[in-house]
Amino acid sequence: MTECNLELPYDFYSRRPLVVRFSGLELSSDAGILLARQAEAQVQVCRGISDCIEEWRDPHKIRHSLYQLVSQRVYQIVGGYEDANDSNVLWHDPIYKIACDRLPIAEQDLLASQPTITRLENHVGKAEVAAMRRRMVDGFIQGYKTAPAEI
Repeated sequence: MTECNLELPYDFYSRRPLVVRFSGLELSSDAGILLARQAEAQVQVCRGISDCIEEWRDPHKIRHSLYQLVSQRVYQIVGGYEDANDSNVLWHDPIYKIACDRLPIAEQDLLASQPTITRLENHVGKAEVAAMRRRMVDGFIQGYKTAPAEI
């Protein structure tokens, strides 16, 4: 097996270089998701959405925070996986795991499954969607030095 070490000057993680090695482990074709993760670190869209969702789950059965669930779902949509059932294929994908603050080790620290993502989607009601909409509009307006007269 050939091993290739290459350091790239990308700023995904500001203090660490990105090291690419072929190791024969699971691969991903969705490395662009890391750019979406970097944008999320600046804009905090997933954080804002998750803050608008009231926790309803039994605290003793929670494996994934609301923020991780929302992040996983948003990154899957960004990656072109529009259905929640794609979660069952992507829950071990190393790139999505990194984007969702999980370790990219195969079969460890897995992402949420389709039923978990579906429960999240089905739980969100009108009041939470309204809160998300307000948060998005407020964030948009805050991007201006002075609020626009109309949007």
